Amino acid sequence: GGSSHIIMSALMKNKKKFQYVASEISDELRDETYKNVKEICDDGPRMIGDITKNLPRIPQRIDFLMIDTDHDLETTKWIVENIFPHVQKGALLSIHDWAVEEIDGNLVGKAEFGKGGWDETNYYIDLIREKKWPFKKVYWTWKNPAWFLMGSNWESGFWEKI
Repeated sequence: GGSSHIIMSALMKNKKKFQYVASEISDELRDETYKNVKEICDDGPRMIGDITKNLPRIPQRIDFLMIDTDHDLETTKWIVENIFPHVQKGALLSIHDWAVEEIDGNLVGKAEFGKGGWDETNYYIDLIREKKWPFKKVYWTWKNPAWFLMGSNWESGFWEKI
């Protein structure tokens, strides 16, 4: 629940009205995330199980979406088809484990042969290359000098819905 409590804390600190929904397949991790976030924020996100089995519980309007999945292709395609349409124009998308950079206009991942390393990342890269990606780049952290200063490798990508 580390990312969840940071995101929820920022929303609360900035007095943003929000509905925070978090998906977690594992019962144990779901309970732990809720407990940890509630302890830090005095409130917890509305927790649902497997997102692919809970579409009716997803808000119709999403203004911020963070994706941190198991990186499998099936779930990734499901999210693109079923969740992306709920993401509003101007909304922010964050993808964890986005180890990709742009070199001379080409997308290059950290894995062998410039792939993204995960099926999820490779699928997103293909959508971007095919101009089917409904977002514009805001900021990518992989190989960004700032993460060297922090002493860790934060691999995240941030986009805005167009």
